[in-house]
Amino acid sequence: MMNKNYKLNLHRVFKISIIIKGIDGVLDIIASSLLFFLQSDSIVNIIPFLVRKELIEDPKDIIANYLLNVSQNILPDTQIFIIIYLLIHGLVKTGLALALSSKNRQAYIISGIILVFFIGYQIYRFSHTHSIILMLFILIDVLMVYLIHTELKRFPKGGA
Repeated sequence: MMNKNYKLNLHRVFKISIIIKGIDGVLDIIASSLLFFLQSDSIVNIIPFLVRKELIEDPKDIIANYLLNVSQNILPDTQIFIIIYLLIHGLVKTGLALALSSKNRQAYIISGIILVFFIGYQIYRFSHTHSIILMLFILIDVLMVYLIHTELKRFPKGGA
């Protein structure tokens, strides 16, 4: 049996994670909109400019080198996929955050199911990319499913 402080802390983490999910969803939507208006050539030129200072300080910086490498391999088809993916992902995450804020039992269940499908897709993508960042997103979503599960226990059995 969980003690009262542990339950309270889990509830606080859950509320904070809803806010973070919502903000992240909005940022995904903004990023997809920006990418929609940028040409592939612009991205190839902007990223080196943004990471230049970091690479001067540390030429082996993993994140800066990763961004530089990715930016040089963006093709128009890849850009379209990224735009659509970010837009859908952002809309879903924003919708999940709004649904979970409603304190509706069915919304919690549906949100959990959607996240499980996202986790499955992310694991599939990870099997091809081996991206550490993607693994971090997987772990965050697994934590979110756990938090949803614990929050569901706060609802009366069979209640809305």
